[in-house]
Amino acid sequence: MDGAPCHIIDHALADADLARLGAAVDATRLLGHSQLVGGFAATRGFGIACHHNALDDALQKAPFLRAFVDLALQPTLRALIRPPSVVDRLGSLLFHDINALYLNVLSVPPGACVQRHTDATLGTVVDDDRALVPRVVVALYVAVPHDLQGGVLRLFRGVDEAPIAEIEPRVGRLVAFDGRLAHEVTATTASGPRISCVAELYRLPRTRLRRLPRIRLQSNGFADVLQRVQGSR
Repeated sequence: MDGAPCHIIDHALADADLARLGAAVDATRLLGHSQLVGGFAATRGFGIACHHNALDDALQKAPFLRAFVDLALQPTLRALIRPPSVVDRLGSLLFHDINALYLNVLSVPPGACVQRHTDATLGTVVDDDRALVPRVVVALYVAVPHDLQGGVLRLFRGVDEAPIAEIEPRVGRLVAFDGRLAHEVTATTASGPRISCVAELYRLPRTRLRRLPRIRLQSNGFADVLQRVQGSR
């Protein structure tokens, strides 16, 4: 891998902006049983997939994510993790180096974890079943309980290798890492959930980009609300 495997920025958002983001995430009805499968089964969240040129429209579904997305899309941050090659530089003259995003709000409740995986949320190449991983993944910790134990982000180069980084969650901490890295979140013990906003930044092949809906919202939040209402009757 060509750049630093990860980069950490503490106090990435101003306190007031971070407080507004946390309050909005806490209040949104989009948050529900995880829309992701496999190792995310015990978590909660919602996701938005979109073409880069549809980002402004996509954020109308969750406008409180704007400050985070602006941070995540900083070219200088991406360059620290995946320095652009000559081909990348030439391509960026014609096309944006990132053409698709997957935004995910992830809430890990007490006792839960996220099992080891490599992000490939936007699918595979149909012809050869090759997973399409993001160029860079960016996460911002929005809520970290004061009594949290665990909830550590671990990064791995290979399946059987020891972690190359173990990152403690802290409110306001931004973590960017190479999308080719496997990662996991260790089990938590706390009085409340550990909440983060995550952006997977992709440069998809044109054939895959054409098959991706311009904007796709994934949320089980309203189903959760309906289930609670029905259960209270």
